[in-house]
Amino acid sequence: MDTKVTGVTKIFDRRIILDSVDMELQTGAVNVIIGPNGAGKTTLLRIMGLLEKPDRGVVLFDGQPVNKLRSRQMTALRRRIAFVFQHPLILEGDVLRNMTYGPRVRKRPVGNDNIAAMLHKVGLTGKEDQDAKKLSGGEKQRLQLARVMLLEPELYLLDEPTANLDPLSTRTIETLITGIAAAGKTIVLSTHNLVQARLLGHKFFFMKEGRIVYQGAGAEIFHRPISLDIAEFASAENIIHGEIVGEGETKFLQANGLRIRVTTPFGSGRAAGVIRAEDILISREPIVSSARNCFKGIITLVEEMGIILSVAVECQKQVLISFITRESAQLMDLRPGQEVYVTFKSTAVHVIRI
Repeated sequence: MDTKVTGVTKIFDRRIILDSVDMELQTGAVNVIIGPNGAGKTTLLRIMGLLEKPDRGVVLFDGQPVNKLRSRQMTALRRRIAFVFQHPLILEGDVLRNMTYGPRVRKRPVGNDNIAAMLHKVGLTGKEDQDAKKLSGGEKQRLQLARVMLLEPELYLLDEPTANLDPLSTRTIETLITGIAAAGKTIVLSTHNLVQARLLGHKFFFMKEGRIVYQGAGAEIFHRPISLDIAEFASAENIIHGEIVGEGETKFLQANGLRIRVTTPFGSGRAAGVIRAEDILISREPIVSSARNCFKGIITLVEEMGIILSVAVECQKQVLISFITRESAQLMDLRPGQEVYVTFKSTAVHVIRI
């Protein structure tokens, strides 16, 4: 379903929540909305989900403006859209009642085999008779998503669907999202999990103060951010503030005791270096390669991040964060207090003048 937002503005108590928002979703893909708290992400999702009306502007589905639809057309449209809330809306009764309620209301028969297959897909097999209100937070969210998927909508609006969930539930939901998009459905995912955004996203929207300040491919957000405010939010793992110094044609970012080789057209002066966590390699011994930067450090933190791990290494007074696979971490037996080496190329450092 083609979805477009044009000039959407929303005002609450004289405060502008959304300010002339324009966006065009990529059909059959995962569209990721990121931005700081209060940027207007949830309000935008609610307007696209027909749960709220904009004060100005319009949402168009398949070229049809919502405000021109009649009541029956609006009902038909709502049934093509699914909203998955951050805090799951769970009905009274058992898991099976939650699964059958939607099809029953829509007078759309769904076989027991389909329900069983969907519960298996979300890891809830055997819980059909359990009180849905007594499920864990992760199980409730998986149930909410299974209930929605059973209705086969065309547009999924997911508002922080894995916030505060356990790693198993997070991985399950991420896998489901990938499968939904692969089946040709359109997804809008609002998330603060930047690892998740990178793994799942096809088109990205960065919101700030009610406006979309960037939309497009992820490269300009995660790889080479166009401004420091985007970098501070979207590439917050490694933003190194320092001074550009030069030795002939060779340039360094000098910061917190580190002398980092960089490739930049900028001359001397204050700057920030942005390094993607996945561009930093961790090893037990120094790596012999073309990479110009290799520093010894101590691991200070190893943290679960869904399907990968985040490893923080303190080098001098600068902490560098790397994302690695679980298998690599286990192979090297990485743990806090361990001495390791971090290695990255000069071209991996994106320099922003400040």
